[in-house]
Amino acid sequence: MDSSARHRCFVSHLPLVSLVSLLALTDAGCAGRGQAGSTTGYETSAAPSEGANFGDSERVLTRAASLSLSLPDPAFYREADDGWSVRLRVRNEGDHALRLDLAAPTLVHPNQFGAQTDAERLLVDERRLTDAPPSEEELAALRHAAAEGDLYELRAGDALDLYVPFHGTGAMLFAGFATPYMYVSLDGFLDALHPDGSVERLSLAWGEGSSGSDTDLVMPMPVMLAERACRARRVSPRAGSDAWPVRVCRP
Repeated sequence: MDSSARHRCFVSHLPLVSLVSLLALTDAGCAGRGQAGSTTGYETSAAPSEGANFGDSERVLTRAASLSLSLPDPAFYREADDGWSVRLRVRNEGDHALRLDLAAPTLVHPNQFGAQTDAERLLVDERRLTDAPPSEEELAALRHAAAEGDLYELRAGDALDLYVPFHGTGAMLFAGFATPYMYVSLDGFLDALHPDGSVERLSLAWGEGSSGSDTDLVMPMPVMLAERACRARRVSPRAGSDAWPVRVCRP
């Protein structure tokens, strides 16, 4: 499903994820949130699989002034304890290093998924974030994370893969069901701190001129879940349960 990239940048100022398995879904949509936070160590995939990290295509989802967010292929990965995640790739397209806030409860994430009979989602019934600049509360949290050294540095020209989990619904729950298509809807933000203290927000929230066609992933069944073959760094959540960490890898 093709989609043109959106361009959006909010600026504020601060003072200072191959073994494969089938995933088939029921006919009801399910909602969840992704969260992340400070890095706490590394883990290695137990069964690395050739080609699990690098696909032939990459769909650009959105761009800001210095950042882009894309969806590499394969996009869906199996996680521990019957979980699954979506892989998103962030690139620093600017000329200096940025520090990424992977701790925010509003971090880019799979927001809802479900099975459907058509190649396009016709019924949209999800709660989503409002497309807006960072609030004072969000800026204060970012300021504190920067002071604590909890932001993730991404050098100019580098990229980082985020494996963001879907909360509360395991992959095996849907084994045995079959529909022609499934969808996953993406939402959320990624905030980055510039050396001069300004904050750049990369947004998947719907705003003027954007809609589900920009953030929906619609795929024919069956969908294959890949296994990570990278040396992933676990990111502990700043808010929420440690049972739902984000993993990050260099592509």
